[in-house]
Amino acid sequence: MPEVKRENQKVEIQANGLSITSLVTGISGLVFIWWPGINIILSVLGVIFGAIALKKKQGQRGMAIAGLVTGIVGVALLIGFWLFVVVLGVALVGSQPGSGYHYYSY
Repeated sequence: MPEVKRENQKVEIQANGLSITSLVTGISGLVFIWWPGINIILSVLGVIFGAIALKKKQGQRGMAIAGLVTGIVGVALLIGFWLFVVVLGVALVGSQPGSGYHYYSY
């Protein structure tokens, strides 16, 4: 049975842990898209852990990239959702009678 160096194994497990954490927090940010406070925290953590895992260049690079991408998508969806809500709110308020806009018919 070949000998395994404990130090190398420890570093690889730590890097895999960062990649897995990035992926889990990124996906969780997408799952909790309806809860803005949790979504932004999880998505940003996914981006941070993914960037750290990629910078160390150890472990599962694919998982780190997936966590980075899902974190960025989570933040983008949250921003897009809130822009949609604001635009819809402005449109609905502006279309109400007595909102300050007067239409004259001749």
